[in-house]
Amino acid sequence: MKTNIFPALLLAATVLFAGGQANAQPVAIVEDAQGESVPVQLMELLEEGAVIDLPDGASIVLGYLGSCLRERISGGKVTVGADQSKVTGGEVTRETVHCQSASASPTSQSGEAGALIFRGGPDSPDFPPKISDINPAFLLDGVTEGPLVIERIDRKEAVRELAGPGPLFDMLGQAEPLSRGGHYRVHLGDRETEFKIDRYAGLTTVPALERLVRF
Repeated sequence: MKTNIFPALLLAATVLFAGGQANAQPVAIVEDAQGESVPVQLMELLEEGAVIDLPDGASIVLGYLGSCLRERISGGKVTVGADQSKVTGGEVTRETVHCQSASASPTSQSGEAGALIFRGGPDSPDFPPKISDINPAFLLDGVTEGPLVIERIDRKEAVRELAGPGPLFDMLGQAEPLSRGGHYRVHLGDRETEFKIDRYAGLTTVPALERLVRF
Protein backbone atom coordinates (compact mmCIF):
# COMPACT_ATOMS: atom_id res chain seq x y z
CA MET A 1 0.00 0.00 0.00
CA LYS A 2 1.40 3.39 -0.96
CA THR A 3 1.58 6.36 1.37
CA ASN A 4 2.25 10.05 1.01
CA ILE A 5 5.96 10.59 1.53
CA PHE A 6 7.28 14.10 1.10
CA PRO A 7 10.98 15.04 0.82
CA ALA A 8 12.67 16.30 3.94
CA LEU A 9 13.53 19.51 2.13
CA LEU A 10 12.01 21.11 -0.96
CA LEU A 11 14.82 21.95 -3.39
CA ALA A 12 13.14 24.98 -4.89
CA ALA A 13 14.87 28.24 -5.66
CA THR A 14 12.70 30.08 -3.16
CA VAL A 15 13.80 27.86 -0.29
CA LEU A 16 17.39 28.34 0.85
CA PHE A 17 19.35 26.53 3.52
CA ALA A 18 21.91 28.01 5.88
CA GLY A 19 24.67 25.55 6.71
CA GLY A 20 22.61 22.38 6.07
CA GLN A 21 24.18 19.05 7.01
CA ALA A 22 23.70 15.71 5.29
CA ASN A 23 22.45 14.00 8.46
CA ALA A 24 20.51 16.93 9.89
CA GLN A 25 17.20 16.04 11.54
CA PRO A 26 13.89 17.79 10.78
CA VAL A 27 12.70 20.27 13.39
CA ALA A 28 9.33 21.33 11.95
CA ILE A 29 6.48 20.07 9.80
CA VAL A 30 4.30 22.05 7.38
CA GLU A 31 0.72 21.70 8.63
CA ASP A 32 -0.88 24.00 6.05
CA ALA A 33 0.15 26.06 3.02
CA GLN A 34 -2.13 28.57 1.30
CA GLY A 35 -1.66 30.87 -1.69
CA GLU A 36 0.05 30.80 -5.06
CA SER A 37 3.72 29.85 -5.42
CA VAL A 38 4.09 28.73 -1.81
CA PRO A 39 7.50 26.98 -1.82
CA VAL A 40 6.62 24.22 0.67
CA GLN A 41 4.17 21.32 0.68
CA LEU A 42 1.64 19.97 3.16
CA MET A 43 3.33 17.60 5.66
CA GLU A 44 6.80 18.51 4.42
CA LEU A 45 9.57 18.17 7.00
CA LEU A 46 11.93 21.12 7.45
CA GLU A 47 15.41 21.33 8.92
CA GLU A 48 16.78 24.11 11.09
CA GLY A 49 18.12 26.90 8.90
CA ALA A 50 15.60 26.50 6.08
CA VAL A 51 14.55 29.87 4.66
CA ILE A 52 11.09 30.26 3.12
CA ASP A 53 10.14 33.38 1.15
CA LEU A 54 6.36 33.72 1.22
CA PRO A 55 4.78 35.69 -1.63
CA ASP A 56 2.20 38.38 -0.86
CA GLY A 57 -1.06 36.80 0.23
CA ALA A 58 0.56 33.44 1.00
CA SER A 59 0.52 31.80 4.43
CA ILE A 60 1.78 28.65 6.13
CA VAL A 61 1.31 26.84 9.41
CA LEU A 62 4.42 25.25 10.92
CA GLY A 63 4.47 22.79 13.80
CA TYR A 64 7.73 22.48 15.76
CA LEU A 65 8.57 18.90 16.70
CA GLY A 66 10.67 19.71 19.76
CA SER A 67 8.74 22.56 21.38
CA CYS A 68 5.19 21.63 20.25
CA LEU A 69 4.89 25.24 19.10
CA ARG A 70 2.45 25.91 16.25
CA GLU A 71 2.90 29.03 14.14
CA ARG A 72 0.60 30.73 11.64
CA ILE A 73 2.72 32.89 9.36
CA SER A 74 1.49 35.30 6.68
CA GLY A 75 3.97 36.72 4.17
CA GLY A 76 7.57 37.68 4.69
CA LYS A 77 10.82 35.78 5.05
CA VAL A 78 10.69 32.78 7.39
CA THR A 79 13.85 31.27 8.86
CA VAL A 80 13.27 27.93 10.56
CA GLY A 81 14.86 27.76 14.00
CA ALA A 82 15.34 24.95 16.50
CA ASP A 83 12.11 25.69 18.42
CA GLN A 84 10.45 28.58 16.57
CA SER A 85 10.78 30.66 13.41
CA LYS A 86 12.30 34.07 12.82
CA VAL A 87 9.86 36.04 10.67
CA THR A 88 10.91 39.20 8.84
CA GLY A 89 8.40 41.36 6.97
CA GLY A 90 5.45 39.13 7.82
CA GLU A 91 3.01 38.35 10.61
CA VAL A 92 3.13 35.38 12.98
CA THR A 93 0.90 34.08 15.77
CA ARG A 94 1.95 31.20 18.04
CA GLU A 95 0.31 28.64 20.28
CA THR A 96 1.56 25.53 22.06
CA VAL A 97 -0.35 22.30 21.52
CA HIS A 98 -0.35 18.85 23.12
CA CYS A 99 2.13 16.72 21.19
CA GLN A 100 4.69 13.97 21.55
CA SER A 101 7.98 15.83 21.88
CA ALA A 102 11.37 14.13 21.80
CA SER A 103 13.14 17.06 23.43
CA ALA A 104 11.14 17.70 26.60
CA SER A 105 10.78 15.88 29.88
CA PRO A 106 7.46 14.13 30.66
CA THR A 107 6.49 16.70 33.27
CA SER A 108 7.59 19.93 31.56
CA GLN A 109 4.99 22.58 30.87
CA SER A 110 4.81 25.12 28.08
CA GLY A 111 4.68 28.69 29.29
CA GLU A 112 2.62 29.99 26.38
CA ALA A 113 -0.48 27.83 26.50
CA GLY A 114 0.08 25.41 29.36
CA ALA A 115 -0.06 22.30 27.17
CA LEU A 116 1.66 19.18 28.45
CA ILE A 117 4.71 18.12 26.46
CA PHE A 118 5.70 14.49 26.88
CA ARG A 119 8.57 12.32 25.72
CA GLY A 120 6.43 9.29 24.92
CA GLY A 121 9.03 6.63 25.77
CA PRO A 122 8.20 3.36 27.58
CA ASP A 123 9.49 4.75 30.90
CA SER A 124 7.27 7.82 30.70
CA PRO A 125 4.09 8.04 32.81
CA ASP A 126 2.41 9.22 29.60
CA PHE A 127 3.26 6.02 27.73
CA PRO A 128 1.61 4.84 25.58
CA PRO A 129 0.81 8.28 24.14
CA LYS A 130 -2.83 9.04 23.36
CA ILE A 131 -3.46 10.30 19.82
CA SER A 132 -6.39 12.62 19.10
CA ASP A 133 -7.02 11.45 15.54
CA ILE A 134 -8.05 8.17 13.90
CA ASN A 135 -5.45 8.75 11.14
CA PRO A 136 -2.08 9.07 12.88
CA ALA A 137 1.17 9.97 11.13
CA PHE A 138 4.36 8.18 12.15
CA LEU A 139 7.71 9.96 12.32
CA LEU A 140 10.89 7.92 12.53
CA ASP A 141 14.44 9.02 13.20
CA GLY A 142 16.01 8.86 9.76
CA VAL A 143 14.88 7.57 6.40
CA THR A 144 13.76 3.95 6.71
CA GLU A 145 12.25 1.63 4.10
CA GLY A 146 8.80 0.20 4.83
CA PRO A 147 6.54 -1.54 5.33
CA LEU A 148 5.41 0.02 8.57
CA VAL A 149 2.94 -2.33 10.31
CA ILE A 150 0.15 -1.25 12.67
CA GLU A 151 -1.52 -3.91 14.83
CA ARG A 152 -4.26 -3.59 17.43
CA ILE A 153 -3.30 -5.36 20.66
CA ASP A 154 -6.37 -5.02 22.89
CA ARG A 155 -8.67 -6.87 20.48
CA LYS A 156 -8.64 -8.46 17.04
CA GLU A 157 -8.61 -6.02 14.12
CA ALA A 158 -7.23 -5.93 10.58
CA VAL A 159 -3.51 -5.16 10.35
CA ARG A 160 -2.60 -1.98 8.44
CA GLU A 161 0.60 -1.54 6.42
CA LEU A 162 2.17 1.64 5.07
CA ALA A 163 4.95 1.29 2.49
CA GLY A 164 7.65 3.60 1.21
CA PRO A 165 10.79 5.34 2.42
CA GLY A 166 10.49 7.23 5.72
CA PRO A 167 10.90 9.18 7.80
CA LEU A 168 7.19 10.16 7.60
CA PHE A 169 4.37 7.65 7.15
CA ASP A 170 0.92 9.26 7.06
CA MET A 171 -2.22 7.13 7.36
CA LEU A 172 -4.52 9.88 6.10
CA GLY A 173 -6.06 8.69 2.85
CA GLN A 174 -3.66 5.74 2.66
CA ALA A 175 -5.17 3.14 4.99
CA GLU A 176 -8.39 2.36 6.83
CA PRO A 177 -8.70 4.66 9.87
CA LEU A 178 -8.03 3.24 13.31
CA SER A 179 -10.71 2.69 15.95
CA ARG A 180 -11.55 5.11 18.73
CA GLY A 181 -10.27 3.83 22.05
CA GLY A 182 -7.99 1.25 20.41
CA HIS A 183 -4.57 0.26 21.78
CA TYR A 184 -2.06 -0.31 18.97
CA ARG A 185 1.51 -1.40 18.36
CA VAL A 186 3.44 -0.03 15.38
CA HIS A 187 6.71 -1.49 14.16
CA LEU A 188 9.16 -1.22 11.31
CA GLY A 189 12.16 -3.54 11.28
CA ASP A 190 13.57 -3.64 14.80
CA ARG A 191 11.76 -0.46 15.89
CA GLU A 192 8.41 -0.50 17.61
CA THR A 193 6.24 1.46 20.01
CA GLU A 194 2.67 1.54 21.29
CA PHE A 195 -0.03 4.20 21.27
CA LYS A 196 -3.73 4.60 21.98
CA ILE A 197 -6.45 6.39 20.05
CA ASP A 198 -8.56 8.77 22.10
CA ARG A 199 -12.16 7.64 22.52
CA TYR A 200 -13.34 10.95 20.99
CA ALA A 201 -10.78 11.01 18.15
CA GLY A 202 -12.00 11.94 14.70
CA LEU A 203 -14.85 14.14 15.86
CA THR A 204 -12.88 17.31 15.17
CA THR A 205 -9.86 18.20 13.04
CA VAL A 206 -6.60 18.32 15.01
CA PRO A 207 -3.20 19.83 14.16
CA ALA A 208 -0.65 17.57 12.48
CA LEU A 209 1.50 17.75 15.63
CA GLU A 210 -1.29 16.03 17.56
CA ARG A 211 -1.45 13.21 14.99
CA LEU A 212 2.25 12.31 15.20
CA VAL A 213 3.56 9.11 16.77
CA ARG A 214 7.35 9.28 17.11
CA PHE A 215 9.67 6.34 17.52
